[in-house]
Amino acid sequence: MKKMKKAIVGALIIIFAVIVALMAIKYSGDRKRKNFTPAIERVTTELGDEFGVIVERISFPDMDNFISILDTKSNERIAFFVVEGEFIKPQFVTLLNTQEIRCYQYSTELIYRIADGKFESIDIEEVSEIKPEEKLSFIKVAQALIAKKEWVWIKTCGRFLFEAGDNDMKQVLERYAADKFTSEELMINEDSEIKKEDIITFSKQIIEQE
Repeated sequence: MKKMKKAIVGALIIIFAVIVALMAIKYSGDRKRKNFTPAIERVTTELGDEFGVIVERISFPDMDNFISILDTKSNERIAFFVVEGEFIKPQFVTLLNTQEIRCYQYSTELIYRIADGKFESIDIEEVSEIKPEEKLSFIKVAQALIAKKEWVWIKTCGRFLFEAGDNDMKQVLERYAADKFTSEELMINEDSEIKKEDIITFSKQIIEQE
């Protein structure tokens, strides 16, 4: 009986020690995060815009990457997002460069500017979920992306523009839902990961919800 009590007491002591050790590690990680300021990597795009990229990695209990995109001119944060697991820094990919609109893609973020205004951002995966009135500045960008006739942007911005009352977008979706495509559209999307059947189904779903 005494041996059993000793074994139980010993097990409890070990469990308590493990809990204390885990709490100490977590506290240490939180403290390091609060006291450590990651370096800002300055990136100049092919169009001459400069952004500051901050990547803060936390490896306990899971690996998470906290990414901030800064406008180096104003030192204001344009975007903030989190990537789980390994994160390989991407490039700023130019999507639009017109007299009125400039737009880049960085990871899952669209970084854009209208005329001489400030750079803003929106997560690609959130475009179809937000209401147009919540992001009025993005309407012109969405229209310009749609004008590229790439199905990836139809799926990204189609619902957003449809709900914004964009008549051109409505006509395109109605045409796609009826399986009507121009030869140019088919050629542009020949190697797209989004297949013709996918865009037809997508278009029908939006039209039917009207």
